[in-house]
Amino acid sequence: MFVRNAFYYPPSYFRKRHHERVHALLIIYFLPAVYDTTSTAPLVINMIDASS
Repeated sequence: MFVRNAFYYPPSYFRKRHHERVHALLIIYFLPAVYDTTSTAPLVINMIDASS
């Protein structure tokens, strides 16, 4: 799907969409840490607040 989009859209648009998808995946990946009581929870919460 990424390869097909690369041919249909200009590189700048494809790079922008790719970055947004990766960012969303990172937030989803680190989301469980928000519910943990570990020391990484405040860091993840701050990252999500800064990105929104």
